[in-house]
Amino acid sequence: MGTRAAAFAAKIRNLHDYQLRLLHGVMPVPSGIDIGNTIKYFSQTLLMLHFQVPVSGLGFGHPVLKDVTSSPLEMLRFPQQDQLRLSLYPNLDYKGLYNALTQLVDVATLLQYGLHPFGQALLQCLGCLMPFLESELLDTLPYLTASSMAVLPSSLHQAVVNSLCFYILPFTISKLSKTINK
Repeated sequence: MGTRAAAFAAKIRNLHDYQLRLLHGVMPVPSGIDIGNTIKYFSQTLLMLHFQVPVSGLGFGHPVLKDVTSSPLEMLRFPQQDQLRLSLYPNLDYKGLYNALTQLVDVATLLQYGLHPFGQALLQCLGCLMPFLESELLDTLPYLTASSMAVLPSSLHQAVVNSLCFYILPFTISKLSKTINK
């Protein structure tokens, strides 16, 4: 793979392949460990991309960042700043990743083993993916995270609640309350 975007897209295709192999029982059926390792690639990539963005007007003379007055995480609360926030990051298929993760949650009950590592990687990736999502997908993120409780083992239920309470809901609720007040 010559570019980051091509590698990103290839890994998303791997997730779709895992989902189809689980759904149709095609051998070899992937384990939760295999899928979790692929999802960890996305978490690491997203964290790296997030920390490459200068924060709070420290654009260091970069022409695109001269109008940035707050961090991308603070910008999540304001849907009108979506275009500016998304322009801070490379153009990768974040929506495709979100859709692939959604499909994997739907078939997670078919995993024969490795459900716990899969769940840990999934929750980590959903938290890392949040700044890269458009408002429409960001609004569905709490539902996806909460619905993962139905398929993940009980040992991860506290991690799901923590993800919702400390990482996802503070940004989505404050965003929703501002739009309701208008």
